[in-house]
Amino acid sequence: MTRSPSSLPTPLLGRPRRRPQAPQPALRTTVVRLQGDLETRPRELRAELFALLSPDTMLVLDLRGATFLGAGAARLMLALGSQATASGARLVLWRPEGQPLRTLRIARLERVFDIRPATWNPARSRDRAGPAPQRQEPARRAG
Repeated sequence: MTRSPSSLPTPLLGRPRRRPQAPQPALRTTVVRLQGDLETRPRELRAELFALLSPDTMLVLDLRGATFLGAGAARLMLALGSQATASGARLVLWRPEGQPLRTLRIARLERVFDIRPATWNPARSRDRAGPAPQRQEPARRAG
C-alpha cells in the first residue's frame, strides 16, 4: 500500500501562514506646542511631556515656536523617545526650524526621531486613526 505525496503528514500543512503585522495606528493624537528656549526649564518640561505618554498615543511636539534646543533639550528628547517606545506611544517632532533644526541635524537625531516638515498635518495624517488631535501648551513658569 503506497501513499500519495499529498496524503503524507507534514508539519507545515494545515498551519496558517502568519503575515508580519504592521504597526497599529495611534488611536489618539496629542499636539504640544513648545516655545522659546527649551533649555530654561528641563525638569518641568520633562514631567509634563512624560505625563502625556500612554499606549496607542501619537505625541506630536510642535517645534515651530522653539528658539533654542541645546544639549539638555536633546537629552530630554532622547529620553522621551525611549520612554515613548517602551510605553507603546509614538513621538513625532513637527516643524523644527532654525537653530533647533540645526541641532537635530548635527546630532543626527533625524535617525532616531520621526521629524515632519510644516507641510505635514497631524489632523489629516493617514498613519493615525481616531479623534482629532488635542492641542496642549505646557504650563508656563510664573516669575
